[in-house]
Amino acid sequence: MLAAIAAGALLGAVMAFFHLRLKADIILVGFAINIFAAGGTVFALTLATGGDKGTSINLPSKAIPALDLSFPGVIPGIGHTLVQFLSGHSILSRVAAFPVFTIWYFLYRTPRGLWLRGVGEYPAAPEAAGIPVNAIRARSLLVSGALAAPGGAQLAMFNYVGFTRDMTAGRGFIALGAVLLGARHPVGALLAALLFGFFEALAVVMPGLFNWIPAELIRMIPFIVTVLALVLFSYRAMRARQLRTLSKI
Repeated sequence: MLAAIAAGALLGAVMAFFHLRLKADIILVGFAINIFAAGGTVFALTLATGGDKGTSINLPSKAIPALDLSFPGVIPGIGHTLVQFLSGHSILSRVAAFPVFTIWYFLYRTPRGLWLRGVGEYPAAPEAAGIPVNAIRARSLLVSGALAAPGGAQLAMFNYVGFTRDMTAGRGFIALGAVLLGARHPVGALLAALLFGFFEALAVVMPGLFNWIPAELIRMIPFIVTVLALVLFSYRAMRARQLRTLSKI
C-alpha cells in the first residue's frame, strides 16, 4: 500500500512538473501519463518476471484482507442480509468513504481549503492576495495522485491479486465521469461512484438473468452511463454560462 501511494504521488509530481513548470496542458499531460503507464507497467513486468508481458502469475502477490463481520447476524429478520452486505469486501472499500468527508471538511471548512478552491477556480484572486498559487497546485497534484493509488492497489491486491495487463479496463475515465457527475464535490463524487459501481455490478449479474441480451451490450452499461454523465455535465456548464451572461445583461 505504501509503495502504491508513493507511486501515485510520484506520478502526481510528474504532472505538476510538466503542467506548472513546462506549461503543458494538464489534460494532455494526463493522457500522456496514461499511455506511459500502460506501456511502462508491462515493461516493468517483463523485467520482474524475465519476459512475461501479460500477467504476474509467476510472482508471489500479497492480498488485502477481506472484512468479515458476523455480529449483525444476531439481528432478527435482517441479520443474515446485513452479514452478506458487510462481509467479504476489501478493507479498503469500507474505509474509502472516510477520506471523502475529510476532504470535504478541508475544502469547505478551513482557510487552506479555500485557498485550494481559489487557485483552481480563479487563480488571479489568491495570487493578488500573495498566496503561492503554483505551490498549492503542485501539492494538490501530489496528494491527488496518492489518493488515487489505493484504487489501483484494490485492483492488484484484492480483485485480481496480481498484475494483469490493462487490468484497469477504462476505470480511470469512469472515475473522471463520476467527478463531473458529482459536480466536482467530494460527497457528490462519492454518490456518483456508487452509482457507477451499481451499474458495473449490474453488468456482471445481468448475463445470468437475461441470457437473450448480448454480454457485450451489458458490459457497455458503465461506459454508456459515463458518456451520459459527461453530456449532463456539459449541459449544466452551458446553462451556467448562459445564466451568467443573462445576469450581466
